[in-house]
Amino acid sequence: MWYNIKVKLKKTLGNFLPAALLLAITFGLSQVATHAADGATTSGSLSIAPAERRITVDPDDTYTADASGAFVLHVSNTSEKPMTIGMQARPLNVTNATYDKFDFQKETLRTQLSRWIVFDKSQYTIGANETVEVPFRVAVPPDPPSGGQYAVIAAVPIVAGEQAKDQAELAASSALTWVYARVSGEIHQEAKVQSVTIDNFQLPKYDNGKNQQPVQGATVVKNSGNVDLKVETELLIYSVFNYKEVAKTKTIQADVLPGTERKIVAIWEDSPAIGLFKVKQVVRVMNKGHEITQVVLIVPIWLLVAAPVALVLLIVTAVVLVALKRRKKSGAKPKQARKKVKLEAKEDI
Repeated sequence: MWYNIKVKLKKTLGNFLPAALLLAITFGLSQVATHAADGATTSGSLSIAPAERRITVDPDDTYTADASGAFVLHVSNTSEKPMTIGMQARPLNVTNATYDKFDFQKETLRTQLSRWIVFDKSQYTIGANETVEVPFRVAVPPDPPSGGQYAVIAAVPIVAGEQAKDQAELAASSALTWVYARVSGEIHQEAKVQSVTIDNFQLPKYDNGKNQQPVQGATVVKNSGNVDLKVETELLIYSVFNYKEVAKTKTIQADVLPGTERKIVAIWEDSPAIGLFKVKQVVRVMNKGHEITQVVLIVPIWLLVAAPVALVLLIVTAVVLVALKRRKKSGAKPKQARKKVKLEAKEDI
C-alpha cells in the first residue's frame, strides 16, 4: 500500500511542474499587443493636422502659405454641431524627461517663435463634420538667435465668447500642432547618452488579454546643443541558448529639444508571459551607436506563487518517503526474530 502511494506521489509531482510550465508558455505566446500612430492631434471633437510642422527660416524674412503647404494647417470639427475656434501661438517648453508635461507660457531664448507666428484670421467657424484650412505666416526679426525655435499652434474652442487662456485650459481643450523652426546661422550639435537600462526581471501583467507590463528598455539622452536632435532606439531579442534572433521591435524615433533630457522607451509589445532571453537595446544619436545587452527572465506572478508551494510539496513528500522507508526497515526486524525463536523451539522438541 505504502509503495503504491509513493509511486503515485512521485508521478503526480513529476508531471505537475512540466505541465504548469507548458501551460504558462502556451498562454504567454498567445498574448499579443498592437500599437497605432496618428498624424493629427485630437481634443474631443476638434482635431488639427499635421501634428507637427518643421520649417527652416532666415533672419529678417517672412514666410507665407504657398504651394508647398508648409504654412497651412487643417482643423476639423467631427461633432454634429457648428463650432467656433480661435487660433493661438504659444511658447513650447518641455518640463519633464518623459515629454508629457509642458509649459505654454514661459518665454525663453528658444521659444521666441511664438511671437513670430501670425494668422490671417484669428477666428474660424467650422460646420458640423467639416474641415477648414488655416494659413499662417512667420515673420522672422533681423537678429534672432541661431538654432532651434519651438512653439505650439493651438486650435481653441470658443465657448460663450471666451477661449482658453491659462495653461491648464489650453492643454485640456485644444488641438495642438508642434512647430519646429531652425534659424540659419551658427549651429551647434551636442548630445550625451546618459543611460541605457533594461530590467533583468520582468513580471507580465495581463488585462483583457493585453500585457500591460511588456519587456522594455529605456534610454535617457541629454541635448546640450542649440538645435533639436533625432534619437532612434530599438530592441533586439535573442534566444539565451543559441543567440538566434527571435524578435525585433519597431524603431522608435524621438526628438530631443535643446537644453532638455528625454527618456525614450522601446517596448517589446509581443513579449510572452514566461521565458528567458537576451535583450539588446540599440540607441543611435548623431550617427553614433550605443547598446547594452541583458539576460531577461520573464515570470508570471502566479508561477512565483506556485513555485514555493511546489517546493513545499516536494519537501513534504521527501520527508514522508524517508519516514516510510525507515518504518519499513524497523518493522522487518521483529518478524525475523520471531521466526528464529520458532525454529529454536522445534529443535528442542
